Amino acid sequence: MNAKKKTGRPLKFKTVADLQKKIEAYFKACDKKQIPLTITGLAIALNTSRQTLVNYEEKEEFFDTIKKAKSIIENHIETMALTGKYVPVISIFNLKNNFGWKDKTELDHSSSDGSMSPAKVLDTSKISTEALREIVAALKNADSQ
Repeated sequence: MNAKKKTGRPLKFKTVADLQKKIEAYFKACDKKQIPLTITGLAIALNTSRQTLVNYEEKEEFFDTIKKAKSIIENHIETMALTGKYVPVISIFNLKNNFGWKDKTELDHSSSDGSMSPAKVLDTSKISTEALREIVAALKNADSQ
């Protein structure tokens, strides 16, 4: 019988402990230099790419390690944005693109005929902030008249 051969590139990190040690070194270096934690920064520190991190996250033995590192970075961005230390627009962009955050506004209302229609979800992710401000201003003007 033929044994299955593994194909593809050999793993950059042989063990979870090796990967974890390098991740911790990145976090310590950022803390010491007082620079933001980022996914790209982590990838650079690991001498790899963002895509390689995604690929490692799909490997069962590395999943928890990569997921925890990403959660620490996500928490850092969220905390800094909430405390006003990061520019909100960049933080929102980062959280949406790297961590799956989404803008959704849920409207729960009955139809004008009094029937119980299901709640509708308005996806505002493709509407610019300026356009949303104009809509809100128009609604305020309509209510005051």
